[in-house]
Amino acid sequence: MRDEPQSTPLVSVILPTFNRAGLLSRAIQSVLDQTYRHWELIVVDDASTDGTSQVVASFDDPRVYYLRLPINCGHPSRPRNMGWTLARGVYVAYIDDDNAWRPNHLARLVAAAEAHPAAAGAYGGRRHHLPDGTTEDIV
Repeated sequence: MRDEPQSTPLVSVILPTFNRAGLLSRAIQSVLDQTYRHWELIVVDDASTDGTSQVVASFDDPRVYYLRLPINCGHPSRPRNMGWTLARGVYVAYIDDDNAWRPNHLARLVAAAEAHPAAAGAYGGRRHHLPDGTTEDIV
C-alpha cells in the first residue's frame, strides 16, 4: 500500500471497549487493514477486567494508542468522549469493538467529506460480528 501525501488529512479513529478482548482484535485489525493509511487509532478501555490490554499491546503499530480508564462508567459515551479529547485528526471516526471495517471504509468516508466540505459528517455501512460467529451487514 502506498503512503498518503503529507497533506492528506489525519483521521482519528476512536474505539471504546469493555471486556471484549475476544472481539477486539478483529476491530483493530480492520483499522490496520485500511487502504487509507493516515490515521491514528485511540482504544479507550472502560476499566476492562479481561485481557483487553494484552490484545491492544499485541499490535505493534505506533498509530495505535491505548488509554485505560480507572473506573468503569458502564456506557460507551464516556470512553468515546475521552478518545475525542485525545484525537489529533481533522476527521474523527468511531468503530465499536464488535465491528469490523472493510478495507476501503476510511478512504470512502474521507472522499465523501472532502467532496462535501459543508457537510457535518459522513457515514457508511458496517459489518456486525455476532457472538455466534455470524456477521450482519448494516448499511
